[in-house]
Amino acid sequence: MKNQVPLYGICEWDDYFAHADETGNVNDVMGKFDSQLEKHLEAGFENIVWALGRATLSYWSEYAEMHQPAAVPKTHIIGNIALREFCPLRRAIEWCRKNNIRISGRLCMNRFYQPGQEFRSIFAEAHPEYCQKKHDGKTDYTRMTYAVPEVRKERCDILLEAQRIGVGSLVLDFCRQPPMAGYHEEELKIYMGKTGKDPKKLQGYEPEIFTEWFRCRAQGVTDFMRGLRISVAEQEQEYGRKCPIIIRIPANSNWLLLAAGIDLDTWYEENLFDSVMLSPLLWCANDMSHHFEYHVGRAHHNSKRIIGGIGSLNLIPQKIKDINTPHASFEEQPIWDMAYRQLNAGVDGMSVYQTDTLCNISWLKEIIPHLGRLDVCSEKKLGWPSSRMNSLMTACDWHTGNDYGLNGTGTRIAL
Repeated sequence: MKNQVPLYGICEWDDYFAHADETGNVNDVMGKFDSQLEKHLEAGFENIVWALGRATLSYWSEYAEMHQPAAVPKTHIIGNIALREFCPLRRAIEWCRKNNIRISGRLCMNRFYQPGQEFRSIFAEAHPEYCQKKHDGKTDYTRMTYAVPEVRKERCDILLEAQRIGVGSLVLDFCRQPPMAGYHEEELKIYMGKTGKDPKKLQGYEPEIFTEWFRCRAQGVTDFMRGLRISVAEQEQEYGRKCPIIIRIPANSNWLLLAAGIDLDTWYEENLFDSVMLSPLLWCANDMSHHFEYHVGRAHHNSKRIIGGIGSLNLIPQKIKDINTPHASFEEQPIWDMAYRQLNAGVDGMSVYQTDTLCNISWLKEIIPHLGRLDVCSEKKLGWPSSRMNSLMTACDWHTGNDYGLNGTGTRIAL
């Protein structure tokens, strides 16, 4: 068992600058920008996972027209001096090459926001018919369905462009935001055409009752993975450099991932990705456990690398200006415990989410560099320090819990 594994910093660089002043000239902003990258180096990160965008894009793109905010941005980095004056992605790639750091491009795979929010893109706003549907028939404007070819193409185009620009690998972030599939008319057609049944009338609590429906509605996402795999391989041949596909997924049970539109059985069988990156995201009260051992065993059985994950929940103060003062809900022990469980299971690396901000927090500087070390985490972990919900959730994915209407006891939600 490895005593130390490489660290991956998931850098939401624009989130940090969203809280920063927009004063100063472009050289001032470039200096702050480079400083963020340097802090990753100081913290021991060998890999930087760089934000490409969500619905809108955070780099200079040939597809920019359809991926600008549909609403007028406020004080966010989108549209301010940094993105106006230079391409953050290209600058980060250049910096990483000079400093011998590997860089991946990370895209949120289904995070389109509500109409009127600053991150909602023109593409999403122009196509409400592509938006996901819930069990009750209401439109979920924050997600789009992969059962529509135009949505698959929109996400694929962005990832292929990032590959051409020069990222070393692609991180497909399916943690933003499960479920990937729902009850859109095109998804219903697939199941009804195969079975003649209406999936909304399925009754029961056992996952097996819904397995065929879950796999049918996941078909759009699987078709996306198939197309991306082929296109990435073609560009690898054209440009003469490998670009592995990494899937970032919640450390959920296999049935819950399938319910969310992530058909791991088919993805493994057809070799549609190269590595797995886990996130401790608890989003459904039907299963509130982290299945680290299962995912490590499955990845290694299929000769694939797997990277663990530390979330930022309860690690970041409510006000960014308070980063030098530990906040009341901060607990150190759950961080060590979260890392230990995954290192002990045998992960090949450890990712840390929102390092753009975490690397600036004084009381985390002595913790982060050791999160890839089994011996240190084993010594430091003391179990859960209390039964308070904020301690139980510490180091989970930022969107765990309240984002999905979960409370202390959990709330069963309709999938």
